[in-house]
Amino acid sequence: EEKSSNIEQALLKLEDKAKDPKFKIKTLLVNASNLQKEGKLPEALVKFKELLGIYEKVQDFNGEATCLQNIANIHYNKSEFDDALENYIECVQILENLDLLEGSFNPRLQIAIICAQKQDYELAMEYHQKNLLIAQKFNNKQSIAISFHYIGIIFQNQGTYDKALENYNKALQLYEESKREDNIALIVDNMAIIFRELGRYHDALDAYEKASNLYSKLGDNAKVSALFNDMASLYFNLGDVEKALNLYKDGIKFAEELNDLPNKALKLFNMGTIYLSQEDFKKASEIFNKAMEITEETDIPRYKAHIFMGLGDIDKKKGNLNKSLMNFNESIKIFEKLGDSDGVFLALVNVGEIHLKMGKFETAEEDYIKADDISNKLKSLKYKALNMMNFGELYRYKKDLNEALKKYKGAIETFEKIEMPEDLAYCYNKMGNIYLKLNKKTEYFESISKAYEIYMEIHLEKKALKIREKLKKVDKKFYKQRFPK
Repeated sequence: EEKSSNIEQALLKLEDKAKDPKFKIKTLLVNASNLQKEGKLPEALVKFKELLGIYEKVQDFNGEATCLQNIANIHYNKSEFDDALENYIECVQILENLDLLEGSFNPRLQIAIICAQKQDYELAMEYHQKNLLIAQKFNNKQSIAISFHYIGIIFQNQGTYDKALENYNKALQLYEESKREDNIALIVDNMAIIFRELGRYHDALDAYEKASNLYSKLGDNAKVSALFNDMASLYFNLGDVEKALNLYKDGIKFAEELNDLPNKALKLFNMGTIYLSQEDFKKASEIFNKAMEITEETDIPRYKAHIFMGLGDIDKKKGNLNKSLMNFNESIKIFEKLGDSDGVFLALVNVGEIHLKMGKFETAEEDYIKADDISNKLKSLKYKALNMMNFGELYRYKKDLNEALKKYKGAIETFEKIEMPEDLAYCYNKMGNIYLKLNKKTEYFESISKAYEIYMEIHLEKKALKIREKLKKVDKKFYKQRFPK
């Protein structure tokens, strides 16, 4: 009887404890956190939402903010970005009301990242700037570095490379002081991309090499494997096709060792683009189709869209315009579904080119107008300049050469402003061809010489050589004056 009475009392105490919100909070928090660590996100979400209800009931605002951040993190990991954004914003509002500004840094950072993913760079920048001010107020060097880092990413996405590099260098200095090699590698990797865009190919290769060494040291073999793509692409631009192909082949072996099918598909796709540029259409098609098989197996829609573009490019160059159009339209459908405006832009300008070749000038113009809307939305000067060239081609096809010249001149001004030498050289070359058709030889020689000089300056000797060969055919006398040796 005494034992029975003790057990009864113990059970009553346990029952009372279970009714205590603090005990319930602790139990739910442990359960939810464990489920989250195990990757059981839907189950974890249910527990965190139950926990949130208790925090709201007992008016534990600090706990409420932490819970909202966990809920937002789960939505983010499930790619449910709108739900994540809503919870991060609510979390930040609570922390600001509690005057816990330093604690609001991470959820505000996530808000900015989502805004950037949605390509709302203006709003993303506002959140990053506010984070920077808070980090500077508390002299939190790590948070200051992170803010400069992400501000650099925004400028890079907008094509404002000078400001991107300025912010990256500020972040880099702080990361180096704290020996954050993981973050140093990420920044150097991004800087390499900018150097490439600026035509500073050897600087880009040096940066990729540094990033690769850091990733190797950190044991991040997946990142090392991914860098093979970028380095191979650079060697291809520099005209070393063999080196580029060997790097892609090494990268494929690396990806196979890691069982990294997405990376294997990407490297195959890039190899295919090299064979495409060499007009080995059979080999390019074979490789693109291998890459497509992997994307079907791994369900990577973005890669699939790019492969459709590659297949479309093959058909475009072979003159199979209807088939090419079908492939590019397939890529547009996927990019639109993914909300990838960059992808839609790139596919649209190809569709416009096909319509030009078909003689459907009005339809091509509609395509370029849509592409222009995207470049305005993204605030991308690079896309704006590229699309001016497209309009230049449209007027050239319509034999309105003076209007074509205006568009090319506009593109050149922008390319000079944003320092994109390879595109600038291409544009001078195109403009030179129009001057030649107008029988304006002086202007032709000026344009074509500028294109040649830029290609030589950025070490694209093969492209420069093609210009020399054409120049020799157009005017042997000028050619001998320009190249006396």
